[in-house]
Amino acid sequence: MQEALKYIHDKQNNYQKIILKNITNFIYREERYRSPFAIMLIYLDNHECRSENLIKMLRKTDLFIDLDTHVKAIVFDSVSNDFYIKAAENIAYKLENKKINLLYSSVVDSENYSKNYTKMAHDLVEILEYAIENNFSNLVLDNDESDLL
Repeated sequence: MQEALKYIHDKQNNYQKIILKNITNFIYREERYRSPFAIMLIYLDNHECRSENLIKMLRKTDLFIDLDTHVKAIVFDSVSNDFYIKAAENIAYKLENKKINLLYSSVVDSENYSKNYTKMAHDLVEILEYAIENNFSNLVLDNDESDLL
């Protein structure tokens, strides 16, 4: 668990930059059409889950971001309220059923960040670190947990 926490912490800034670079179209749609989005960050301890398997779980309008061997991000398009949590929980459940080890995940939604997407990306990684540090495996932690950080 400590190795996972260090792994995430050491790459935190890089993850945030990559995520921010990849969500520009989602930001545009939210600001222009008020179409909210959410981002899920996943840490997988094993290599058995191929990116293709994760991509198959998504809608065509969602975006998969392969950050590295262990860390993946999913951007859920046009989600609001509790739907983004449900979408993230569905992904976590499917991964758990595939016997994926040490799944930790976090999710944040754009509606709670008032166009502060840098803070959104930062909190996403911080919540994931919190999940790992407190061993909340196979659970999806969301914006509500950011108060605990």
